[in-house]
Amino acid sequence: MSTLADTKMRSGFRVKRLDPFGVELTGDLSQPLSAEDQARLVGLVDEHGIVVARDQHLTMDQHRGLLEPLGRIAELDFKYVSLDDKILNRDNMGFHSDLAYAHTPYKYASLHAIDVVPSESATWFVSGARAYEKLSAHQKKRLAALTTTAVWGTRTHRTIGYDLPADGPRAIRPAVIYHHRTAQPILYLNEIQHCRFNELSRDDSDALVQELFAIIYAPGERLTHEWQPGDLVIWDNLALQHGRPGLERLSRRHLQRVTVADVSGADMIPQYIKLDQ
Repeated sequence: MSTLADTKMRSGFRVKRLDPFGVELTGDLSQPLSAEDQARLVGLVDEHGIVVARDQHLTMDQHRGLLEPLGRIAELDFKYVSLDDKILNRDNMGFHSDLAYAHTPYKYASLHAIDVVPSESATWFVSGARAYEKLSAHQKKRLAALTTTAVWGTRTHRTIGYDLPADGPRAIRPAVIYHHRTAQPILYLNEIQHCRFNELSRDDSDALVQELFAIIYAPGERLTHEWQPGDLVIWDNLALQHGRPGLERLSRRHLQRVTVADVSGADMIPQYIKLDQ
């Protein structure tokens, strides 16, 4: 196990573990980090899946600069999550990974609480990397030969099944993927985007989906982050899934958003690329 957690970074940042996974980082992230602490921050996110930092005050440029060591900052992306943003609005959200149905999903995502009421809203996280560790040897061997199909589905709850929708973006990839830096295996299967195991019959696929959901979403596997003003949360979008309860009763919730991806937001979904006339 790495010694990055529960230690002091050389610049004075304190790091402690969260339950059941993740770490909390204490210190001011508004100033550029040294090359060594940039590498340590990347290591924390890659090893633990999520880093939480409280009491931050980051401009968009500072937020983007902080995430640059993780990879290419996504362009053509929506920059704020608000109660009436015409994208997510106040809906509850089932567990998902952002753009899992795209040929190239986001690698990392982050939200910074610009204007929230303390503890009035929350985001939930579960870890596909932790889920893989809990699989039996038989389950791991079986999954090594399988692929899944992820599709654009309803955000609020699972409405998809074995049959693929007639249209819309979709992506086929292995049921177990590997982290691009650490090579850690990740069970890549979520509640509202993954339809089926392509090599199995309907009954076998549906049964395996439910068997694995019982592991991924088992009691005690959920990290709940209750938002406070100034919170910054950075997470691995491939290793982790996230969701949230409905926001119908909230008075205000405005979060600054920065993501990391190999391609632009528009290029992730070829159907929506606009060609020059």
